[in-house]
Order: sequence, then structure tokens, then C-alpha cells
Amino acid sequence: MIDRGSHIEGNARFEGYIADLLERLSTKAGFKYTIKLVADKKYGRRLENGRWNGMIREVMESVSIIKVVLIYVILCHVLRFLYILKL
Repeated sequence: MIDRGSHIEGNARFEGYIADLLERLSTKAGFKYTIKLVADKKYGRRLENGRWNGMIREVMESVSIIKVVLIYVILCHVLRFLYILKL
């Protein structure tokens, strides 16, 4: 997330691979989107009661389908990085 010291709203608050990818896809495919932070600001962890929090909870409750894609992209990058490091 960008912190430029001034008030920035909407998708302009974000930069990087995913933000750029969404912008290009929306331009080519003609759809609108809004990037938002997960309400509880967590990626997702299984709680003691068996439920999940964070992004995983939102996906499981069908709050956002695009998050499934983002999780996949993040996982691919992590696996690629681990492969490069030969871990």
C-alpha cells in the first residue's frame, strides 16, 4: 500500500504486480474493480473453533472470488522463489 503523505483513495492506494495486472486486465476486458483490504487485515488462519479468519474466510464465504486468484498467484511466486533458493 502506498503512503505518500497525502490522502489517496481507491485503487490508486496500491502498487505492484497485482495492482498492475488488475489494471491491465480491466482495461482489456472492460470491467471495473475495487481493491480492498480484508476487513480483519489477516491472510487467513484456522481458529480454535475450526473456522478461518482473514482472506480465507472471505473466500470460503464467497465474499470475493478474485481472492482465490490472488492466493494462487502468491503461492506460485512463493514456490518459484523457494525453487530458486533450492529450499
